[in-house]
Amino acid sequence: MPEGPESFRISMNHFLRSPVNGIEALFDKAENGCGLAPQEMQLLLSLETPDQLEALFAAARRLRRKYFGRKVFLYGFLYVSTHCRNCCTFCLYRRNNREAPRYRKRRDEIVSLAVKLAESGVHLIDLTMGEDPALYSGGEKGFEDLHGTLEAVIKTTGLPVMVSVGVVPEAVLERFACQGVSWYACYQETHSRSLFTRLRSGQDFDERLQNKFKAHKLGLLLEEGLLTGVGETQADLLNSLAVMQRMDADQVRVMSFVPQKGTPMAAAPPPDRLQELKMIALMRICMPDR
Repeated sequence: MPEGPESFRISMNHFLRSPVNGIEALFDKAENGCGLAPQEMQLLLSLETPDQLEALFAAARRLRRKYFGRKVFLYGFLYVSTHCRNCCTFCLYRRNNREAPRYRKRRDEIVSLAVKLAESGVHLIDLTMGEDPALYSGGEKGFEDLHGTLEAVIKTTGLPVMVSVGVVPEAVLERFACQGVSWYACYQETHSRSLFTRLRSGQDFDERLQNKFKAHKLGLLLEEGLLTGVGETQADLLNSLAVMQRMDADQVRVMSFVPQKGTPMAAAPPPDRLQELKMIALMRICMPDR
């Protein structure tokens, strides 16, 4: 019979006061390929003492070595357009931020930079942009120039290409898959509907989430990401881990919020980066092959 809230609270308090060897059983369970229950993940997210945190990070490192050895996979990151139709409260490139630098790189610039990145030894080219009105104003046809750029980068570099373009029509996702794009990245930032509304004002939570399921179904590899330090609760973080697992995202990321000038959150205090490190470790523990 499941524990009630009070018995779980007592159990967690005892757990958090226990020596490091008291939590090793959970790490052993994860390292043996057994999934952790939500309450067990909550216990790990609540670790605080230096010894407990080092044990958490050590377990994550062991799993990383088990699945990936000592390899490092390098991204070649290109921000190709800083124009965006959205007004995300945290983002420098929000539509009405007059302090944001604006540019659109030409295809020849993008291809030239992608080639230089490939020559430098990166393993993947990531083309990132805001939801540029120049793309979205023409419906599906508005994406023709982007499709041409993607084809040129794929052909010229011979590397896997990721596109981070925001929410797009399903026909555009189909074209991405057909033309050989490998990865689709579209971060939800949070899987709390109320927090999403505060961060991504005027955007549709379900549309953004379902766009990723559609992309995955079409055969695109999926990268999902979180933003921490923006008012999320522990329950929000645990919910995000569960959603990412259900989504079967091929790669998962977490980043700490950085205040940006000219945004509604410009004066918000930078968060403690420890939360980001704990989430990285938990992602590795619950999704070790990602």
